[in-house]
Amino acid sequence: MVDEFVDGTPLDSSEFTLIDGSLLAGSGSAAFGQMDLLIVVMHELGHTLGLEDLATDGTLMSDSLDVSERRLPTEDDLDAFFSAISGGDNPLLD
Repeated sequence: MVDEFVDGTPLDSSEFTLIDGSLLAGSGSAAFGQMDLLIVVMHELGHTLGLEDLATDGTLMSDSLDVSERRLPTEDDLDAFFSAISGGDNPLLD
């Protein structure tokens, strides 16, 4: 079982380092080896809004997440969100 990282400063990503386009927690970080709870909650809220998992790796709504990783919404995530809310078929938003 993987522990969850609860970020006391969710508006910054200081526990993570940008490496090759990904935000990753190094071995000295409190987030290292843990699942980023902020991202898990954001992903599940996306499902609540009617978003499906995306096949694109590295997106907030992709179907998998690695430990020690933080993802921020990408252009693909935002496109999926605006498509979902503009379609008029989401009873939560109608």
